Amino acid sequence: MTDRKQTYAAEIPDGGASALVEAGLAHLAARDYPRAIATLTAAEALAPSDDSLLLALGVALQGARRHHEALDRFARVAERAPQKGAALLHSAFSRLALGQASLAQAAAQQVIALAPRTAAAHFALGQAEALLGRFDAAALALMTAIEIEPSAADFWIGLATLRRRFGDAAGAEDALRHAAQLQSPHDAAGAALAGRRNFGGDLKVWRLEESRAALGLAVEYLSRKSTFERLPFGEWTRTLAHQVEQGRQIFVVDDAERVFGYLGWTLTTEPLAEQWLRGLKPLSGEDCRGGDFVIINAWAADTKAAARLLVASGRDLFKDKIALYFKRFYRDGRVRATRLSVNAFVAAHIFRSDLKI
Repeated sequence: MTDRKQTYAAEIPDGGASALVEAGLAHLAARDYPRAIATLTAAEALAPSDDSLLLALGVALQGARRHHEALDRFARVAERAPQKGAALLHSAFSRLALGQASLAQAAAQQVIALAPRTAAAHFALGQAEALLGRFDAAALALMTAIEIEPSAADFWIGLATLRRRFGDAAGAEDALRHAAQLQSPHDAAGAALAGRRNFGGDLKVWRLEESRAALGLAVEYLSRKSTFERLPFGEWTRTLAHQVEQGRQIFVVDDAERVFGYLGWTLTTEPLAEQWLRGLKPLSGEDCRGGDFVIINAWAADTKAAARLLVASGRDLFKDKIALYFKRFYRDGRVRATRLSVNAFVAAHIFRSDLKI
């Protein structure tokens, strides 16, 4: 990591803050977040009160999932006009990524008070309301976002996810069809619609980098599984949001990016993992920032081929860890909490065809 930072530092152009900002914005536009952060941080040292610079640096940090640092920059900008609204809007999405639903709700509401026709603010408010279990308010906010900006596929996917949780399968399908007709860089809607499909190609492991699309696709796919349908919506979505924010989830897809499997996990310490396994403590995002003990929160596979890919990926992902913790759900309703050393990690122990997932 140090060598990489030194490389980025060596690439920072000479010149004043304006030259650094220009270079940093170019990196940000290319989604090269490490270089954008290095360059814009250098500019920040020269112009620590430049709101446009601080906002851009916050966005770069947000893109790199460094949300606490991003929130620091957004807060400094939000103290002043005229970019207060933009800073509050970005802070709402970082709060959502951190599972801070009430703070995300407050930030989104402040944006709406400043600029009532800001579609993304209504979308963020809808996500926050859903996490808080306020489903009617969530639906209203998402519908408002769609009314303002009907061409945004993410908004339709969010509405589809919420409708499915209400048990409105037809309404969810209709929302996904709207999303699938729109141009979208991730085609999560098309992949979700294809969930009512036949197998259509070779399978591969896939990471979806765009966080909102990844969360929407994970929720939509897992909500069709009976095990996950029974979980409390707010708690379940917070778990998925944390996995997305930390980059700790993978999909198994075919060549058309239709989903056939999913694996989501988090990392923590041994004492916290033991408490989770015994049902003594639900873990927060702060409890799961890192560690050598893996908690597998979600595993689902539609075919044996998808299951084999998840197993192989799990072995590679967790080879440097100490132990895995997971809860197995059987078709007869039994739940078995299990601890397994990484050295003993084999397919027959965890990924069984009789799991009710």
